[in-house]
Amino acid sequence: MCALKIEDKTLDNVMMSVLTDLLAPGTNRVRSGQGPNAERRGVLIELADPKARVSFALAKGVFISALAEFLWYMTGQSSPDFMKYYLPKYPPKALASGYGPRLFDQRGISQVDQIISKLKKGESDTRRGVVQIYNAEDFNADDYQPPCTLNFQFIPREGALHMATTMRSNDAWLGLPHDVFAFTMLQEYIASRVGLELGSYQHFVTCMHLYEKDMEGARAYVAERFQDVRSMPSMPKAGSDDAVRTVLHCEEQLRIEGKMPSVYETLDPYWRDLVTLLDLHNLKHRRRFEVFDNVAARISNDFFGPVVAKIRPKMKEKS
Repeated sequence: MCALKIEDKTLDNVMMSVLTDLLAPGTNRVRSGQGPNAERRGVLIELADPKARVSFALAKGVFISALAEFLWYMTGQSSPDFMKYYLPKYPPKALASGYGPRLFDQRGISQVDQIISKLKKGESDTRRGVVQIYNAEDFNADDYQPPCTLNFQFIPREGALHMATTMRSNDAWLGLPHDVFAFTMLQEYIASRVGLELGSYQHFVTCMHLYEKDMEGARAYVAERFQDVRSMPSMPKAGSDDAVRTVLHCEEQLRIEGKMPSVYETLDPYWRDLVTLLDLHNLKHRRRFEVFDNVAARISNDFFGPVVAKIRPKMKEKS
């Protein structure tokens, strides 16, 4: 039985409920290696529409770093330089246990490709669509932080692909919004590869926690109250495999060379918008403020307007 069950329409509403619970007087307090925190054991989150994965609260706009984390997984590697470009304070020991190799090269096996192959065979009632993240070798790890995620399960039912995630531990302030975004992007990617609709998303956490150092920010988030219901545009149902490879190429060129490759123009508008957002982050990072608005004008979907506003350099950053 879960101590806390949250069923809601958007990530922001889920975050509101989780943080309100953890900030409440009398919540269990524990001390871990990263400091004192409030903890709730046994939390089940259900998101009916996984595309409502983006936080629009001013206090918690993490779209670019969450998108980067998804793309980091999709490289199949765990290079620390990738995530440090988007999150310079990403814990070094956590970088060492990146999920990319676990997803695509677990003891020489691509677990994602295995599941795609099984689902393409039309096994519409399978319960074997499991991706293992946490391994036996992780238990005694000293030189890296063991993954907080235990496993993913992909469940095809009645023409839709549902997903369930199990986590041993989840940081409600820093981890939860990134995890829900990246995991549901993976869910939608696999659904697009096998021709299924996007189903529901479940996220079970044994120990959900909020560190004391993050409580001030969490209170500001809760004070913004509930946000409008907004869902990301749907991922194109065809060509997502090639598109992701092209997006990864564009990301690498932007991050390393600071230039957008011409292959960007071949992308579907959905993927092109995501790469353009990465380009805006790159321009801000390199302080090329004079071309920011021209590049932002390439965004084709109004959904991303608040994301652009969050990235847009403030006057004090330009000085």
